[in-house]
Amino acid sequence: MFCHKCGAPVFDDAEFCGQCGTKTGKTSNKNKYVPILALIGILVMVFIGVMVACFMMGKSDYEDQISLGDKYLKELNYKDAILAYQKAIEIEPKAEGAYIRLSDLYIEQGDYDNALNVIETAEENQVNSKQTVEQKERIQTLLLEETSEEKTEEEKPEREYQIKVETLYGGEYVTVEYPVITCNLPSEGVDIVNSIFLQEAQEKVNAEQGAIDETARQQIEYGYSERPEYTVTCEQIYQEGDIVSVAFYDYLYACGPHPYQHTEGESYELLTGKALSIGELLHCSDDEARECAVRKFDQMLSGKVEDVTEEKIRNTINEASYWMTQEGVKIELAQYSVASYAAGAHEVLLTQEDISVGSSEAPILKNNFTEDKIKIIQNIEADASDFIFPYSRTQLLTDTDLKILEADTTVQEHSNSQMAINEILARYGFTFNPNKSDTAKEAFQKFNSLDWYQQAKPYCPYTAATEMVAHLNDIEKANVNKINEWQKVHGCYY
Repeated sequence: MFCHKCGAPVFDDAEFCGQCGTKTGKTSNKNKYVPILALIGILVMVFIGVMVACFMMGKSDYEDQISLGDKYLKELNYKDAILAYQKAIEIEPKAEGAYIRLSDLYIEQGDYDNALNVIETAEENQVNSKQTVEQKERIQTLLLEETSEEKTEEEKPEREYQIKVETLYGGEYVTVEYPVITCNLPSEGVDIVNSIFLQEAQEKVNAEQGAIDETARQQIEYGYSERPEYTVTCEQIYQEGDIVSVAFYDYLYACGPHPYQHTEGESYELLTGKALSIGELLHCSDDEARECAVRKFDQMLSGKVEDVTEEKIRNTINEASYWMTQEGVKIELAQYSVASYAAGAHEVLLTQEDISVGSSEAPILKNNFTEDKIKIIQNIEADASDFIFPYSRTQLLTDTDLKILEADTTVQEHSNSQMAINEILARYGFTFNPNKSDTAKEAFQKFNSLDWYQQAKPYCPYTAATEMVAHLNDIEKANVNKINEWQKVHGCYY
């Protein structure tokens, strides 16, 4: 194609001559693409806007779940906090914040296996920050320590106290057995109890030996075949945690028409050396325990044994012997006390269930615990009112007792039950770390202001909670387990 004015060659689709600038009369194809390009630009902008909106919406949902989890955690609602952090991970699997928070929560609960699983999930999702690496190392260290502590606990003896029987001889006719308690830990209370048993055995030998020897001399002198005898044997030795209860069988034959025999019971607290009353063994007042015994003896004897009445039983009940067994507390009325010798001794068994019959007060242990002071480590006195269960060191808790822990919310029930566990540790002067958890902070704030707790702290044998729990006596361990089971039933075991 050539320019019609100057004759210069021009392109077929050129609108103007390149030589003289004369318009050729042709129209450019470029203009027909302008609307298409404009439409493509608009679509690209819309797509980018949608993607940004989706990203911002996802980020907002993720942050909402993180905030929700933090809120639940502050309220000690661990179950919902876990769910919120898990939802945050689903929304944004490549953000490290939810992984760290969730693993920290599991660590606080002592669930190191799940804490490690969370960090390993982060690694699978290619979240390998410095913080996740350090968190994994921390959890692995805790798992090793836990394994070591479990092994150490397995190697510890089941009981801190062991008991053997020794005998004092008063010549040929007098023998008195008495228990000797040995302990793998220093204990002033054990020494006190052992000294009591030995002193009583010596007193029994001294009291009977002279008369028995004189009777024996007379029998020999007059050619009688009967020989006198005085023996005391340890018929039963029962230990439950820091309580030891001994039933002594006392037998005296002075060559009369018949021997005199009865059972004497003694019960002591090994931690302090304190003699325990029948009410303390049954978690109630002494008067209530005795009245319950009167009812049971009355059911057994009245109308069946001659001249026995309820009033007669009540007048002699204070003289009854009592001792603790696995089934409950046995009480014995000796021969002659309420009936003839021929009727023999009479014995009943009392349990906590027996005490509760006819009582309008519940829980029994809490309502009937009347001591103002209790003994803790190193014989330090603490106010009983400072504890939810002041008797949880020496008495097993019941389902009725645990009703006092119930509350309107799971969070409050968790707080109440954890305090019941922490007060057991506080009696040993255990130091609570307020930064570990909200319940530890509550215990720290409560006990740190109490004088007896400050006195006890220097004597605390351990600083780690797991070691401290392993150090508890059998009753305290059983009560901790009882509270843990209660927490599981009430959905507040974290």
